[in-house]
Parts: sequence; structure tokens; C-alpha cells
Amino acid sequence: MQEIISVRELQRNYRTIINRAKRTKKPVFLGRYHKPEVAILDMGVYETVYKHKPKRSWAEIKKTLDWIKAGGKQNVNLAEFIRKDRQSH
Repeated sequence: MQEIISVRELQRNYRTIINRAKRTKKPVFLGRYHKPEVAILDMGVYETVYKHKPKRSWAEIKKTLDWIKAGGKQNVNLAEFIRKDRQSH
């Protein structure tokens, strides 16, 4: 299940939330009424997933991130996962 936090929670605990996104390499979603609107994402993950493959749509990137967050594969290095994912496209 994805974590969706409010803007108020972000304001109160921004450093903790940012550190968690950096440590876990999983996106933290900001939203309202349990519906995500934006994501806070570790820059390393962003650069690996998005910057180096700009032809990929945001929907494809979100699908990949959701799959990772849902535990798609256990004990898989994120960089290795992305490399294999790129080879399959």
C-alpha cells in the first residue's frame, strides 16, 4: 500500500519525510482525501528512472515505482532492477 501524507504532515515533519524517501528509495506521495497528487522521490532514483530515459512517459515511471514499492521483487538492487527493466523495453 502506498503512503499518502498531507501537506500539513509534510510541513510538520519535512526533514523526517525527506530522509525516509532518501533512505528507502521509495516515493512518498502527497495528496488529499487518500488520493496522491505529487511524489517526493530520492534524486538518485529520479535520475536513474527518469533523467536517463526521457522518452519514457510518467505513467510508465509511476508503474515501475509502484511495482517497486509494492515489493515486486524482494532483495533486488534498485539499479539492477532498472537495468533489467530497460533491457525489456
